[in-house]
Parts: sequence; structure tokens; C-alpha cells
Amino acid sequence: MDNGGAEKRKETTYPHAIYVLDRKDGCFQRCWVFPRATRKAFQHCRNIISLDGTHTKAQHRLVLLIVSTLDGNGNILPLAWALVEFENEENWDWFLHGVAPFLEGMRKADAVVISDRQKGLRNTVRKHLPRARQAHCCRHLSENVGAKFGKVSTSQFWRAARARTEEAYRLATDDIKKNNSAMATYLEAIPASYWAFHAFPRPRYGQETSNFAESINNHWKEAREQPAGRLLLWAWNWTMNKFYTRRRQPQKTARITDAAWTYLEQEKNELEDSMWCRRPMESVVCGLPMATCIGSTYTNENAAAKHSKTDKCHVGMLCSCVESSFWSRKTILAIYIDWESIGRLIC
Repeated sequence: MDNGGAEKRKETTYPHAIYVLDRKDGCFQRCWVFPRATRKAFQHCRNIISLDGTHTKAQHRLVLLIVSTLDGNGNILPLAWALVEFENEENWDWFLHGVAPFLEGMRKADAVVISDRQKGLRNTVRKHLPRARQAHCCRHLSENVGAKFGKVSTSQFWRAARARTEEAYRLATDDIKKNNSAMATYLEAIPASYWAFHAFPRPRYGQETSNFAESINNHWKEAREQPAGRLLLWAWNWTMNKFYTRRRQPQKTARITDAAWTYLEQEKNELEDSMWCRRPMESVVCGLPMATCIGSTYTNENAAAKHSKTDKCHVGMLCSCVESSFWSRKTILAIYIDWESIGRLIC
């Protein structure tokens, strides 16, 4: 693999992290870090990641690349991060070449990668995560549409992007063609399977944007003003602190996460009694489980088998199938292992 002219590479596997540093002309060129704790944590998360880059604000304007995911409480979990000179295909290729082998879940058939459409990411993801299905960030697309065709066009775009059926999508795109042929041509050039909900072939778990990666950029705003070494240390400390606080964060119930509880409470209030499983909410999620789908079909045969023929799919649920393990408090504890366990892993 091309090292971009680097004179020296330092690749170190510590008990608690993998750290790779490239130097050019004796100076810092780029590096990436993948903590052991986040590698272990991802084994208990869904097989969905977001890729995003943001500029630092220190004297040397580097770019921070981040691979992140979400836990069962809706919290953002950064998995690995890199500092590079530019956000381009070469640097994304270098970064993913290093971290992809450790993202075991992304080699499975249900893996999803959400990113923007720029800077060679499509080719790089296809190369290093060949089984993962790529989804474009719809927010980026809507911003591009708004900039090119006016703010009114964004609502038309979202109607098409969020259409749950092929018929609804066709009606939305026909409306676009009628009112803005240039916009229709622009969207037709982007395969619908990358951005339209109805055409995406696997669960996206309600994620239509890469906002959870960009939220990390906001959380790390202070770090982005630091020199490279301090930024890397800040990112490490921030992430390890989240392992400590999220494990100890009080929850409404010992069985499911607050995010699952809150959402199910809201859904229960909105649905008619005849459309709701007449079981306690905890058993709905933790008893494997309630197969409430975002689409029109069950995607988990075991979950579907638990239900009678009268159970109905409720459009708009958290994911294609509310899987008990992901939303359980037990899984949160497995993601954010305690320091004693980390010590045993190191030893």
C-alpha cells in the first residue's frame, strides 16, 4: 500500500490500543488510534458505522477522521479516529486499511456504512468493507439539493427519501419531475438504493444521516483547537470517560435502556389498543421480542415466530426489528466494561 511518501512508519500494538504513525521528512504526517475498549464494545453494537471528517483549528490545519456507531441508549460511541493532512481517498484508504480488520461485525451480511458522497469514500468502503451496504447521508444530499435548486426543493427531496413504499416513492419523484426537471435529473444520477428508504435492501435502524458522527465533531470542538498530540490525548480521555459514566448512568429500569423505554412509551400512547401487544413494555423488548418493523415485512424469523398473525407492523419504530439484546441494560454493561475488566484484558 502506498504510504504517501512517508519516510517512516511506527505501528505499535499496545495491550489497550493499536496506534499507527507515519512521518514525512521527519515530521508528523498522519496517525490513527483504535482503542481496545471500543473494539470490544463494537462486538455488542449493531453492525452500522458512520464515517466523517472535520477540520482541526490549531496552527497546523489537519483533518480529523472518525469512525463511530451508536449504543442501545442512543449515545454516540467513537470507535477509531485519525489525524491526516487532507480528507481524500488516499487517507481514507490508509485509515480503513488499518481499522477494517478489527470491525468484525462489518463483514456480516447486515452491515451498513453511512457517509457523505465525497472524497473517494464509496470506492474505499467497497475495497475494505466489501460486504457492507453503503448509504449516503440524506442531510448532506438535502443541503446539496437546497443549494442547487432552492429551499423549497428540500421538502420534496425528503418526501422521496422517506417514502416507505415504491409507490409512494414514485409519486414523490413524479412530483419532482413535474415541478423541477433539473432536480429530478440530479437525483436520478444517484442510485436510489444509496439514499431512498424504500430501495435500501437492509435495515438502517432509523438512521438516514451521518449526524451521529457529526455530533462527535461538535462534542470534540474543544479538542479540534489543540495541537495534534493534545488532540489525540483529549479524544482518548473523552472516550474512556464515557465508558465510566455511561456504565454508571442511572436507568428507569434494570432491564432495558432509557431510549427504548421512552420510545416505546411514546409509541404506546400513539397506537390504538388493538395495535399494541398486551404485555408489559419490558417483556415486549426483553422477552425476544416484539417484531415491530420499519418496513412491511419481518426481518427476524425468530422474532416473527413469537407473534400471532394479528400482530401488526408499526412504521417508524427504532429499527427493522426491536431486538431484545441490543436494547437491554445488560448489553450496555457489556459495551461499557468496567475498569477492572479492562485491567484483566490488558493482563
